[in-house]
Amino acid sequence: MTNPAILLADEPTGNLDSRTSEEVIGIFQSLNDSGKTIVLITHEPDIARYAKRVVHVRDGVIQKDERIQQYRVEPKGIEAPVAPVAVE
Repeated sequence: MTNPAILLADEPTGNLDSRTSEEVIGIFQSLNDSGKTIVLITHEPDIARYAKRVVHVRDGVIQKDERIQQYRVEPKGIEAPVAPVAVE
């Protein structure tokens, strides 16, 4: 599948330095801006602040579901991949 509607990302920035983490989040934001749904799992509040919505889960139960003021990142030199276009 080359053009999924939903992207699942489990701790995508867990082992990255802060600069690279921001680049990854910037790519996710670009994908989301283009209509993709991003489901990102993180334990890092500084990463969660880049989302539009945060769902807190504890022991498999939703504790809180909130829309937040989203922080924005501008990807520096890295753009979201573009789906291939069929040429006839």
